[in-house]
Amino acid sequence: EDESLKDKVPEIAHDLLLFVERIIKNMRESRERFENNQGRVGVNAASEEYRKFKCPDDKEFELRYFGPTSVGDGKNPIGCKSYFDLIGTNTKEIKFIESQLEQFNDYMQSKRGNKTEMQRNNTIAERLYDLLSTLCSAFRLSEHFYTATVVSANGNLDFATDSEENSNFRRFKRNPKPYPQFPVASVDNPHHRPKVCHHPSCNKKSKGTISHNTYCDGTTPKWESH
Repeated sequence: EDESLKDKVPEIAHDLLLFVERIIKNMRESRERFENNQGRVGVNAASEEYRKFKCPDDKEFELRYFGPTSVGDGKNPIGCKSYFDLIGTNTKEIKFIESQLEQFNDYMQSKRGNKTEMQRNNTIAERLYDLLSTLCSAFRLSEHFYTATVVSANGNLDFATDSEENSNFRRFKRNPKPYPQFPVASVDNPHHRPKVCHHPSCNKKSKGTISHNTYCDGTTPKWESH
């Protein structure tokens, strides 16, 4: 085993997760806008649609869409490029992420052994690699890709919309997940902060004040973003 690569894995994983954290932050902000929006793409409209049409619990309500039909200056197709502009990504950063992904994949290959493809795809590390690889491809060939931000009910739409009137037509109803995100707080201690990140890059930026995942307040969210 390449010991030098093994020693670098924590730093590589940290860099990749920081990039993912920015995407999660964008999805969380989209969800919060949905919950506070009383208009055509807000929670009231979704609740009304559910009451009228009894849509299934797994229905996704689209908030934003960036796709192949999007065009830029000169009417040239740009696809999902505006999504990457939104999260503040540039070519230099994508090159860096691709470099880290390559090393991350080399390390995973040394650990895969005789696992089947299904077993490999079920690991968080493999799913992280697939997600970031797709995002890098989408950045470079944005005119051929689309991305969208959607929300769906946490568990069931009765819970999400504060409605029980449609319960009688259901044979099965999923329970809400108490912590769709990592539970860094509790109902009894909603303002608990996780431990400060001591990674050198975070320390350098913040002088020891960055705590990841500070956004969970210990309550059970009604909606999830994807």
